[in-house]
Amino acid sequence: MGELDKYTSEESWQQTLIALLHAFHFKVAHFRPARVMIKGQETYRTPVSADGKGFPDILAARKGRLVAIEVKGETGSMTPEQEDWLNVLASAGAETYVARPSDFDYLKEALR
Repeated sequence: MGELDKYTSEESWQQTLIALLHAFHFKVAHFRPARVMIKGQETYRTPVSADGKGFPDILAARKGRLVAIEVKGETGSMTPEQEDWLNVLASAGAETYVARPSDFDYLKEALR
């Protein structure tokens, strides 16, 4: 499976999560990565500045709840920056999740 295939698979899972959050009346933000060339290689990067590196894939809110979700495939791993963002947001009172496709039933109940 190539890098783009991994991204597409994760993107599909992410769209499922966004639809679930919308079904539960959350307002959802997701910042899509852009295709860029780095050292002659095509890759994807999300343009961020300041401390944005590692910011969660999804930030969702509704009355009384703030949710941050890092979307991963079944075998994807977190970067230190992603872990740091989830820890900081959790300490500020947000619910935080690392969401894998196998977590769907759990997330469906947790986000209700």
